[in-house]
Amino acid sequence: MFSIIKKISSFLFSIIKKINSYLVSAEKILLCTMVFVLLFLSFGQVVLRNLFDFGYIWVDQIIKFQVMWLCFIGAALASEYNAHLCIDLFLSTATGKFKRFLQFSSNLTLGFVCCFFIYASMDSVLLIKKAGISNAVPGVQDWVIRAIIPYFFAVTFLRVIIKIFEKNEESELTESLE
Repeated sequence: MFSIIKKISSFLFSIIKKINSYLVSAEKILLCTMVFVLLFLSFGQVVLRNLFDFGYIWVDQIIKFQVMWLCFIGAALASEYNAHLCIDLFLSTATGKFKRFLQFSSNLTLGFVCCFFIYASMDSVLLIKKAGISNAVPGVQDWVIRAIIPYFFAVTFLRVIIKIFEKNEESELTESLE
């Protein structure tokens, strides 16, 4: 019975890891594309304003929201590579089981914080959607622009869960080898 549960959980975990790898690829492509679009729009706006005393107001809004998206997508990618913000004071000096415990508790805390912020950001986005606000970019609802915020917290939560289970599998493997 236990082996069946272990096989099912291993299968589900491999699916989650595959989804995560697709998300990482999509984030990288989106990040690169958005940087090029941002550079193109910024340069075009500077040329229009300086050479022709003319510019589009909506381009400034698009640039502002592209920077927000770039920050959140970049932070989501950082969470994939364990390059996200963390307090390394104790972790750098710890060794062995205590270090694994600190990593586990750090990931667990981050997971709980992400759960809270997923709920809060989804609530905010749904309120904006319900209100029908469309002030920033002509023809685009504000909730679409702000949807990156709950996405970031959800993806970070997913990656924290992956890290917790990967670390658990690694520690089980090393303990069985000892």
